[in-house]
Amino acid sequence: MFKVTMIIILLCCCVFYVGAQNIPPEAGIWDAEWNPDNTLLAVANPGGQVYIYDVNGDLVQSLAGHDQRTVAVTWSPSSEIIVSSGWDGYIRFWDVETGNLLQEIDVPWGSVHVLDWQPNGAYLATSGLDTVQVWDTTTYRPVTIGAGASLLDIEWHPDGSSFTFGSINTPGIARIDDDQFDTMRFTINGEVPNMRTSSVSWNSDGTQVISTHEREGIYIWDAGTGEAMRLLFQNDETFQDATFVGEGDVNVTALTAEGSIYTLDASTGEVLEVSQADAFLWTLSWNPQEELLAIGGTNNLLEALSNDDTRNIETSGFLTIRPAEISETESDQ
Repeated sequence: MFKVTMIIILLCCCVFYVGAQNIPPEAGIWDAEWNPDNTLLAVANPGGQVYIYDVNGDLVQSLAGHDQRTVAVTWSPSSEIIVSSGWDGYIRFWDVETGNLLQEIDVPWGSVHVLDWQPNGAYLATSGLDTVQVWDTTTYRPVTIGAGASLLDIEWHPDGSSFTFGSINTPGIARIDDDQFDTMRFTINGEVPNMRTSSVSWNSDGTQVISTHEREGIYIWDAGTGEAMRLLFQNDETFQDATFVGEGDVNVTALTAEGSIYTLDASTGEVLEVSQADAFLWTLSWNPQEELLAIGGTNNLLEALSNDDTRNIETSGFLTIRPAEISETESDQ
């Protein structure tokens, strides 16, 4: 699920792209997501394509994507369909095996920057710069009255009952009540913080949410109360994405725009491992079955991570599939 921070930056710099219909593949990886089967990885490329890789980093499918920039991807619960969105104002449904376009939604408000398919369900949650909408994936029609908000990330709860979101103001959780959104915004000591949220992600049992806040660090929230449990980690870097890693959510992996990849103790925030990629990092996705992390960004220097087990993929921008660093405490449990 792509984090909108870089879209906004590129919008501010669009004078450099006036008249350009396609960005070269070297422009980067804007979103990456493992399928529910944990066998395939889909990535969104600003050149317009959607690429699919296996766990070894071999390209198995290339989808036509979008006329302009492809910025977000998500999988159906069956792993048979990929949904992509882009700056051209379309949400597109693709058959993974054949690469054929199955259906498209012409979004009235323009580009869609984040999307996520409900696990074991038929809802697709989406957001552009000013609109949040949930769609029925069988009728391709909206099931909610669009809300006026700019979400930077969306992820459904593991049981599909709600979704957590990051916005330009604060993170929170939303449920659908008839055709309306019932929203709980997260709080710190009872107050709603004003924190630009670049990413959100659930822990494995859906009781906690981890979020990143650019220069304000990484927070863990109680999903039941909405209250901040702790500020897990903070420095002066620009945090773009974070996820719980390992059985029992023992660790957290987080990445920054400056190219840092952190492995943290999920309980204490202690830095267990840090590596540096010669790239601008935007997105990561955890594969619990294979204990692999997919990390994407923009840079052509794919030799950046100096780990013998790292598998670098020579493709658009920076993309690596690497074994996760998991603390020894997991094996002791």
